[in-house]
Amino acid sequence: MLGLVKRLSNYQVRAHYIAYRMIREKTRPHEYGKKILMIPGSFKMTPEEFAVAMEFNQDENRKRDVLVEHIMLGLVREDLVSGGTYGGAYPTAQHSAMGIELFLWAHGKGDATVASVLDPALDLGVPVRIRGLDDFPG
Repeated sequence: MLGLVKRLSNYQVRAHYIAYRMIREKTRPHEYGKKILMIPGSFKMTPEEFAVAMEFNQDENRKRDVLVEHIMLGLVREDLVSGGTYGGAYPTAQHSAMGIELFLWAHGKGDATVASVLDPALDLGVPVRIRGLDDFPG
């Protein structure tokens, strides 16, 4: 995991956390505990929502399209999201098993299964504050 994280930029690490926090908080299986064959989950944000969540400054906002492309290409390259699109700074993607695993490891839950990311009983501690996250559509 350390080698993977070393290959990511600060932007990509932050975007990964935002994406998987959204997926965890906005996606719940109907009955957790039954065998889950596919974990539902994706994220989609408007350019404004993404800029707020990433806390872009004025300079970063001016080059938002380039930054979003950099972020999404890196996350797709490292298999941290799948099917990512980013045209017009409108990022959207599906989760990946590797992306969930990194999210769990970052929370000290390397012994948790990928499916457990949706378990409401899984304690990931106090989440990092992300401006505007609660305002994003589910």
